[in-house]
Amino acid sequence: MLLEFTLKNFKSYKKEATLSFIPGSSSNLDSHIVGTQTQKHKALRSAVIYGANGAGKSTLMDGASFMRDMVLNSPNHIEGSNLVTPYFHFDEKCKLEPICFKVIFTNLNEKYEYSFSFSSNEFLSEELFYYPENGRIRKLFSRKLLDFSFGSSLVKGNGFKKVVDSLQKNQLLISSPVNSPALNMVYDFFKSFFFIYEPQQLTDFTNKFIHENSGNHNFNKLLNNIMSRIDIGIESVHILKVTAEDAEKRYQDLPDEIREDIIKRHKSQDIFEVFFKHSGSSALMPFKGESKGTQKLYSMLGPILDGHLRKMILFFDEFNSSLHPALTEFLLDFLHNQQKYLKLSTENQFIFNLHDTTLLNPSIFRSDQIWFTDKDQEGVSELYSLDDFKDRSNLIQRNYLDGRYGAIPIIERFQ
Repeated sequence: MLLEFTLKNFKSYKKEATLSFIPGSSSNLDSHIVGTQTQKHKALRSAVIYGANGAGKSTLMDGASFMRDMVLNSPNHIEGSNLVTPYFHFDEKCKLEPICFKVIFTNLNEKYEYSFSFSSNEFLSEELFYYPENGRIRKLFSRKLLDFSFGSSLVKGNGFKKVVDSLQKNQLLISSPVNSPALNMVYDFFKSFFFIYEPQQLTDFTNKFIHENSGNHNFNKLLNNIMSRIDIGIESVHILKVTAEDAEKRYQDLPDEIREDIIKRHKSQDIFEVFFKHSGSSALMPFKGESKGTQKLYSMLGPILDGHLRKMILFFDEFNSSLHPALTEFLLDFLHNQQKYLKLSTENQFIFNLHDTTLLNPSIFRSDQIWFTDKDQEGVSELYSLDDFKDRSNLIQRNYLDGRYGAIPIIERFQ
């Protein structure tokens, strides 16, 4: 589970900013906390971020995505090539300062802290620590440039030293092919990050996931059970993969240029057609014939079902795009209370960027789940929590719109 994500000198975040999933003092909505009674560490199921356009909501997600890509792709960096450095550009001094990232997370009931910093030429630091149940924080490894120090508790397999000795200055140790359970565990943690910027991304993910598991009788039973519990009149889902050969036959009457473009798209990615069977009807309704709300509900199934196979941390930009507020509220309740709706429970976590202020309600989110981004006159983004305010009023929406928490657009009206 993700406990904290921190970044510094990344795009508009000049100063250090931390998004925390560690539960605060709030006593309501216990179902929004992930972790059983036997677990030492617990985390919030989700965090929701509000702020004016351009204040830093999407940039925070970009930072998490950037860190993930650094971890997963640094072995592919060519020797001598520079690193991408999206530092804070409105202050020239920041060009000379490192870009920093850090995550604190849990795995098998143990807490870990991983961080790195870098400039355009090299990784300046990289560290991995863990917190034992009793005792002080312990180092697994630390790095300054290419000078490594390893803790006594780090398990190193065959060939470990050879990998370390061959590491380049623009590569991370955590993502190198080392034979070390702890380092491999951190690498796998970042593979659980999934970013959804466009609705089509979510639909494509769900289509592919359901199609790949459609041969499993128990999976199909679970899927159809979920669709019936959502109570939108759908009994079953049917997915057909459209191959390049299928597309060539289907679109043979189109002009050559258009047909070739369609066939090329089918060859480069998986294309699916989705149909729903509704209660009381034998006909199959195509996906595009359903309402936007039904499409969105269906698209959410992929991450929810996949979460029962592996833990995921999902980042949703503009989560409520094109949705009625009541449907958005239902979806949020569905994600936070999967045990209630599906009789299943996962450790999936969600980060939402939202504009709909009607959702700023203590019956929907705990105060420690609500975050704000604001940007000052120098273009510096700041991230802070509703829990930082002493005001414990239930009128969160009104107070936000009145400007008590900041993070709202300033509009000069025409006279």
